[in-house]
Amino acid sequence: MGGQKMVYSFVYSWAKFAIVILLLLNVALAQTFTQACVSDTRINRNDGCSTWQTMNYGSSTTMQAATWTWVALGCSQGDIRALLQFDMNPTVSPQALYDNRATLNLYFPPGSTETQSYVGGASDNQFYVQQVTGLWSESTVTWDTQPAITTVGQITVPSSVSTTQDYSINVSSLVYNWVCNGATNYGVRLQQVNEGSTYRRVTFCSKEYADPTKHPTLTLEYAYISASAPDTMCGGGSFNLNCSLTNASNPAGYSFQWLHQNSGTTYNTQNVSNPTTTSGLNTYIVTVTNPWCQTAKDTVTVYIDNSSSISVSPVSVFICPGASTTLVASGASTYSWDNSLGSGSSQTVSPLSNTTYTVTGTTAAGCTSTASATVNINAVPTVSVSVSPTSNCPGQNTSLTASGAAVYSWSTGAGTAGITVSPGSTTTYTVT
Repeated sequence: MGGQKMVYSFVYSWAKFAIVILLLLNVALAQTFTQACVSDTRINRNDGCSTWQTMNYGSSTTMQAATWTWVALGCSQGDIRALLQFDMNPTVSPQALYDNRATLNLYFPPGSTETQSYVGGASDNQFYVQQVTGLWSESTVTWDTQPAITTVGQITVPSSVSTTQDYSINVSSLVYNWVCNGATNYGVRLQQVNEGSTYRRVTFCSKEYADPTKHPTLTLEYAYISASAPDTMCGGGSFNLNCSLTNASNPAGYSFQWLHQNSGTTYNTQNVSNPTTTSGLNTYIVTVTNPWCQTAKDTVTVYIDNSSSISVSPVSVFICPGASTTLVASGASTYSWDNSLGSGSSQTVSPLSNTTYTVTGTTAAGCTSTASATVNINAVPTVSVSVSPTSNCPGQNTSLTASGAAVYSWSTGAGTAGITVSPGSTTTYTVT
């Protein structure tokens, strides 16, 4: 029983870890952001019920833009408008930039009898989406205290084509004012184009509606950039810097600038071939600007490995026939020798004739270079000895002189080319 609990805990922990990773990736890579409505309400006025215009309807589950009559309620003709405000601060990565595409999504409340309508003398139920320019509070605003709006850039929404129509309205121009022109986001107001003339109406769910999938939302589209380059390159090698651009409505309108932070060199192009490098770690930053006002940045680093300059010691050596010498390579991580010597940084060799050995070194980054060493075999010297005089009496001096070599060693212990001896009898002297 205890073992089962331990396994369950282990799996659960990893599941939570995986979920966190997926959420982080989603935040980093998301390009479409659906923003929640943070405040919404309707505001009413009625010619026969004057109290309506001082009442707050912030808790209502529906909103309207309408001119209608409410005779059954003991009232008369009146108007209804709607106010909405959205969160304009999605959690985006530094690689995302707003692409000037925004959609206001409004949903008809299923089953409602207050359908999308224009009847009687009304020829349309077009409505405006207008930019609000003043503060308001969902819990206190009324018709009499409604905030100011501007009609500059207002959006006209065509008449409904069905009685239960949902709306997806392009509000990019209004959002542009908030994002690029510094306008404060006070939200939008909906009102009939021909307000005051019955009978025309559009009805939507508010954020208080029971079904959250019917709540008003604002969809924002972001383009996404991603810079790429190899992690490591060998010195002298060629490579490219690339910057991908996805979910952009007008890719040709985007501009790119790369900066090589090490040298200050810049490149005004989306992709760079064979950029400037320095030995070691190179940092490249790409700044992408869209045709509106947004910029995004991404960074890549490339390590330039110039450590692959291999050497071998000694470069040249002379040995006698049958002798051996050791060659030692340095400057790399792994080594491969020719002449069937195999691998390793050092090799002991005893060639029969002059031989050149080549070693190929590879660094940890995979960069290679070669170095060579030559082992020369010295010729065997021919030594001769001259005797003067060639015969002599016992005990008298005789000069022996060796030639044909550079260094000599006599059996007498002498180390010079010539020696003088005074043997008392016939004696053999050997020189090496």
